[in-house]
Amino acid sequence: MRPTNTIRVRLRTILSCGAAASVVAMAAAASAQEAPADQPITDNAVDEVVVSAVRQTMQNSIAVKRDTTAIVDALSANEIGDLPGQSIGEAIMTITGATADRGNYGPTEVSLRGLGSFLSATTFNGREASNGSGDRAVNFGQFPSELFNGIKIYKSQQADLIEGGVAGTIEMETKKPLDYGKRLVQGELKGNYNPYQKRITGSDPWGWRGTASYVDQYELGKLGEVGVSLGVQRNQVDDPAESYVASNTWLACNANINATGNCTEVTRAQAAAGTPFYLAPNSITFRQLTAKEKRDAIFGAVQWQPNDRWDINLDVEYSKRNYEEDRHDLGFAETRYALRNVQYDDQHRLLYATGNSTLQSVSTLFQRQEEYIGGGGDFEFKATDRLTLSADVSYSQTTRTDLTRSTRLRTDPLDIYGARTAINNQRIPFTYDARNGFAPVLTVDPRFNLDDWSLYSDDARLTREEEEKKDRIFATRFDARYDLDGFISRIDAGARYSRRRYTTYDDLVTIDQASLAVDRAVNLACRTNFPQSDYLGDAPNHSVRSWATFDTLCQFRNYLGTEDPGGSGDTRSVANADVTETVWSGYVMASYKGEAAGMPVRGNSASAWSTPASSPRVCGPSWTWSATATARSAWSRPAPSTTPGSRPPASACCPASTPIST
Repeated sequence: MRPTNTIRVRLRTILSCGAAASVVAMAAAASAQEAPADQPITDNAVDEVVVSAVRQTMQNSIAVKRDTTAIVDALSANEIGDLPGQSIGEAIMTITGATADRGNYGPTEVSLRGLGSFLSATTFNGREASNGSGDRAVNFGQFPSELFNGIKIYKSQQADLIEGGVAGTIEMETKKPLDYGKRLVQGELKGNYNPYQKRITGSDPWGWRGTASYVDQYELGKLGEVGVSLGVQRNQVDDPAESYVASNTWLACNANINATGNCTEVTRAQAAAGTPFYLAPNSITFRQLTAKEKRDAIFGAVQWQPNDRWDINLDVEYSKRNYEEDRHDLGFAETRYALRNVQYDDQHRLLYATGNSTLQSVSTLFQRQEEYIGGGGDFEFKATDRLTLSADVSYSQTTRTDLTRSTRLRTDPLDIYGARTAINNQRIPFTYDARNGFAPVLTVDPRFNLDDWSLYSDDARLTREEEEKKDRIFATRFDARYDLDGFISRIDAGARYSRRRYTTYDDLVTIDQASLAVDRAVNLACRTNFPQSDYLGDAPNHSVRSWATFDTLCQFRNYLGTEDPGGSGDTRSVANADVTETVWSGYVMASYKGEAAGMPVRGNSASAWSTPASSPRVCGPSWTWSATATARSAWSRPAPSTTPGSRPPASACCPASTPIST
């Protein structure tokens, strides 16, 4: 019999969460005050009221840390949708020791203990999760936090964990419907308001995300019990960005030479000998960007217990994320050209200079589609009261496809009509001023109008780049657990097989256009007004407020007759990879629990075996012994944990020298 039925509907916006909580609190208080003092207690009176919220989540997390032998941090919730954050990446960031790379819309790849995200392993309901990054770094921004119930971060190794987590292992869990134990029908709608979006012409500052969850259990008579759960979500938001970026290439320029071209470089030896120099960027870019994201996710699970010995779980997870950036760049392509009136400080930083640079207007449309599908079956059988056998079969696949189309137009002595410009030169005089301590201020010659489309008339170049990464994992494992009485409380043993194939290709097509007549026709057809008001309005003393922009797809249509000319058809490149990794592993682990010198002691001792192999090279087997012990005093203050050994990652045997077949 189900103890409770729950129907929850949530309506939220970022600005109204506090108000909604206040209304609920006042309603509860008013209800309590209206009850008559002498009202008799009836049989229907409530004996106990249990309130579970953030405090319950904290208590669950503390319990996991206390009861686990390994060094673990956890975030656990009783109710579906109670984990904090708009994505699972934001929820993970609330755990000590986890940091994330933040792209648009929050955290994506997560690093543990200060190490890179590619050194962490990620599991989904105990199974290794695929990714689209090309290493072991999973894009956590792809998964909604509302459809998860728990996160564990193992900061130390344990023999029964999946290999590969050098920095640690991130374990994501969804709720099993029979274990949940009650019916749930839940809907949640969140609004997202971005006032900055109002600066974008024709854009809506509102975004939204909607989540629906259903959990129920059914009696099947002689067939036992079955539980089902289903969760769906859609997230749709827009986000603009503006930036000033200097190139990664900064060169040491000789301060004694007034070069007529690019500045004269100073070598390390010359600098050490006392040659005066200053550091100047190779190029500078102003960028206006509008980003759009839509994410759909569906999680489903079936749990069947035909009797008290069998527990069968089937689950599937699907997520699809579409992300798009419409970029407009104003580039100073030669910020080291003909520099004069140079001022620099004692750290050799360029503070002031005048120079000449080719200017370019670059229009880019970047589109990313990332799709994840995973699932599997877990079968557990209690052979005896002490012996439990389990088997798991799973498949996970991630496909990430990036398509970038870009068009570049540069300045020239002639405009698109063939007339001489006021500058009468490809290079436009500019002033670089970083003396105010903030970002440098660039000012162009007032005779040149940055917003005049006709002045960007030369060196038309169209580029199309397509990159696809695909990661597929098939895995199966078998585990046995035998419970004992005495100091050694349990023995675990298991074996795992996995086959992982990663493929990637990067295809770049570049098309140059030299016809002035064609440039003029496309220039006139594809002009757009600068899409943002008050560009860099919050930055002090900036003189660049807008520039001539163009529609990227319109340029492709008019230059090439199509919005997408397709790839080159030749994907032969050393950067393209086709790697297969096969792993056989096994372990035996004994857990113990007792007392030593009057202090509770528990831990485990294990031996693990692994044979990782990446085609076409095969590595030999490796053996690792590990032991973990935790001692706790009577008042549960943790003593230092010891981890003398750890299980090696799958790639430890074959490091960077592993060959790649293409």
